[in-house]
Amino acid sequence: MQANRHYQPSGRVSPLALPLIALALPAAALLAALYSYLTLYLPIVGYFTVLLTAGLGFVVGALAVAVLQRGRARSRLFAAVASLGLGLFTLWAMWVTWGYALLHQQDSEVPLVALLWPPNLWELIAVVNEKGAWSIKGATPTGAILWIFWAIEAAILVGLPVVMGLTVADAPYCEHCESWCTHTKALFLTPLVDKDLAAERLERRDFQWLESLGSLERPPPPKFTRWDLFECGCRATNAVSAIGIEVGVDDQGKQKVTESPLVQTVLLAPDAVPAFRSLAHRMEVQA
Repeated sequence: MQANRHYQPSGRVSPLALPLIALALPAAALLAALYSYLTLYLPIVGYFTVLLTAGLGFVVGALAVAVLQRGRARSRLFAAVASLGLGLFTLWAMWVTWGYALLHQQDSEVPLVALLWPPNLWELIAVVNEKGAWSIKGATPTGAILWIFWAIEAAILVGLPVVMGLTVADAPYCEHCESWCTHTKALFLTPLVDKDLAAERLERRDFQWLESLGSLERPPPPKFTRWDLFECGCRATNAVSAIGIEVGVDDQGKQKVTESPLVQTVLLAPDAVPAFRSLAHRMEVQA
């Protein structure tokens, strides 16, 4: 498989990215403070807390995505570092505001600025870990158990922004017209295809093979292939991806959708884009 047949990010970043990250920090701190007060004053522990944590991680991830997109970050390293930094800052701001709210809930007069000093914040965290922060089903987790809960919370708050941020750097960007390519999701659907065969056929621009697969009606069966198109305004950068989709049911009986990249962003020549769209139209009509 030839690497030059696939889109590769240039590694460039707009100078605007750093000021945008600086502007995102106050927003992250505000979100962290809101999360801290909600988790402290709402006496609900369990699924609600997990959803709240995931919600904060997702919103901070969306903030990282917005910053990286507007900052035109085409570097995986920069995207990872920026997203990681934003996630860690959110985690730190969460602990500072949570600790401050906890102390004042107990009528303490410790000022917020005192907790900005890491040794003071760490001392408070250690004390809370010994006594416990909340109870669930009559038990109060402390020590190692509480550290595990906190580690999971930290992994969500930091991990989600990193994962979401990296998707920006991997998205096709046109260096000629200096803009992100328009992403058309699910241009058409076909039966599930073999990963290696799909890669070979796409690299050869074998549209006849694609058409021979036949399109699927919607809603599709539990397993199918989703075909996505990326194109820029000047037609200099275009790509197609094949994503394997499996629709199932989780342990709670809810629908679960699993996406598995089969072929990632195979570059298309400018004259191939109209042919690809025409193919998609014919297949949709057939479906």
